[in-house]
Amino acid sequence: VAKAEKRFAKALEIFPNHVGALKGLASAYQDKGDWNNLLSAFNNIIRNATAAPEDVVHAYMTKGVVLDEQMARPDKAAQHYKRCIDFQEGKYPLAFLRLSELAMRRDEAVEAGRLAAKAVEQIVGDDKLAAAAHLAVALAAAAQNNAVGADAALGKARDLDADLVEGLGDEPLANSTGFHQLLSSQFPT
Repeated sequence: VAKAEKRFAKALEIFPNHVGALKGLASAYQDKGDWNNLLSAFNNIIRNATAAPEDVVHAYMTKGVVLDEQMARPDKAAQHYKRCIDFQEGKYPLAFLRLSELAMRRDEAVEAGRLAAKAVEQIVGDDKLAAAAHLAVALAAAAQNNAVGADAALGKARDLDADLVEGLGDEPLANSTGFHQLLSSQFPT
């Protein structure tokens, strides 16, 4: 990792702001757990990845995950998920899903449900992500004591990906902490 970091840094000396070298450097920082430098590298990617919008989206999402899970800054993570949504012109279901999970942690069930519903509306062709979104809707409904809505959304999640739902145990609607872990393991960025 140290050698790779040096080589990517050398490449950036020769060709400043080269997105490929920045991505490599970010990967080295992530491997080392050097979160501040990782965030700086992704800031440079966001500024310079004009030809590859997927790199900008990945940078925003990765920054959000790092801010939340490694630096205990869910407020800042939310800002980056929102920037990703803005960059994608209001359409990035995983960012809505992560924002929904953050709202659940703040005990804002109505907001969590609204954000999860936005994710559900946007997902096409990805059963696992759709199952996670329906699961978020179910958790938000359960937190609002809406048993009918929670059961309906949980049923949709099971129909799409039963294994994903079973990953939360026998009582998935009582496991919002497990939902955070599920997002981290199944949808890292």
